[in-house]
Amino acid sequence: MVKTFKSSHLLLKLFNKLCIEKYRKTYVLILFTKTRWGTVYYVAQRASTVKSACASLPGEILNADYDIDISDELKALVTDQSYWKGVSAMEALFKTTCSCLTYLEGDEATFSTVYACFVAIKFHIKMLNSAVKDALDLTVNDIEQIVTMIHHRFSTIYTEAHALAFATDPLFTPMRTRIAAKFSQEILQLGKSSINQQLKAVISRLANGNDDLRRKLFSEFATFIVRPMDKDDDFSDITFKPSELWTLSDDHYYGAINDRLSALHKNPTGASRGERNDKAAKRVHSRSRARLGKHKIEPGTAILFNSEQLNRQIASTRDTKFCKWLH
Repeated sequence: MVKTFKSSHLLLKLFNKLCIEKYRKTYVLILFTKTRWGTVYYVAQRASTVKSACASLPGEILNADYDIDISDELKALVTDQSYWKGVSAMEALFKTTCSCLTYLEGDEATFSTVYACFVAIKFHIKMLNSAVKDALDLTVNDIEQIVTMIHHRFSTIYTEAHALAFATDPLFTPMRTRIAAKFSQEILQLGKSSINQQLKAVISRLANGNDDLRRKLFSEFATFIVRPMDKDDDFSDITFKPSELWTLSDDHYYGAINDRLSALHKNPTGASRGERNDKAAKRVHSRSRARLGKHKIEPGTAILFNSEQLNRQIASTRDTKFCKWLH
């Protein structure tokens, strides 16, 4: 549909006219981009927005006697209610996934958010309503297959440190409690072993073979986990990033673990760094510099990337709509 509209000047002009009549402004139809697969949500969202204008096109062409060639297939498509139900269902299906991936690509994404986003996506798939399932003809087996794909994708980047970061970020404490109560602890495991076993394994490694330190780390971690949620403490202001909270935590209760967890939470998500490096490479190896050799592109990319790091300011807080939703 979008390609047909964009390929016909007269059809696109008529579409813009209908948009102005119905919405008092024009809309640009979006095409799916393979290198930015998150655009699948924006394609569906924009199509849903202009549904009325699209559905009116065949009648407008007929009544106004426009000399526009529109295929019977396209006429049937834009006037088919089941098609638009499918578009709305696609929008609902991909909204959470694309929102999470977009946030993880940004500079402000914390290390703990990686695990939280995969849990949120899995929870979203499990909670799809019947209207979406019916429109997309999704069966129970299809849902389980999607969950398996989520587990597989997570396993390609997973370390037990992700689980520790997720468990020690106070922003996600209510999230863990609500989701586990709705289903079970299994949904939080993301295809791995018990989350408690994951946490024990990584804390033991933090001790580096020192049994006294290991016991102290376990004790301080337990103090954090069982602390009262309704009491003001070092972790009450969840708008601050976890690295800041652990840096400022009370040494009396968290003297051994706070520095280690502060360093853990300062790790980048990985997506943002790769995204910035890719953009830097494209700026260096542009069309006007197509003849640059590899030995010149790599140093140029490094210089540009590092210079941008010096000017980048990362906020110490995360009071965003996405974080409030994820919380």
